[in-house]
Amino acid sequence: MQHEIKCWPEHFAVIASGAKTCELRLNDRNYLVGDMLYLREWDSMENSYTGAALYAMVTHILSGGVWLSPGYIAMSIKVVDV
Repeated sequence: MQHEIKCWPEHFAVIASGAKTCELRLNDRNYLVGDMLYLREWDSMENSYTGAALYAMVTHILSGGVWLSPGYIAMSIKVVDV
């Protein structure tokens, strides 16, 4: 499945560089390993997309435990070319 997601510029840049490989999200979309994330850079000051975008594949999901609030997950992601 593919999910289109807003991504703030400070997070988008480090994901694009490969330095950030984890994404914390409310699991309101039933994310699964193998899903594709279409991350679109969102400028909250302008209330619009910047035009920058990338794809990342979900490679691992961590949920539950004392380290995550109920309903939230940590997704390991890898930027991919499509």
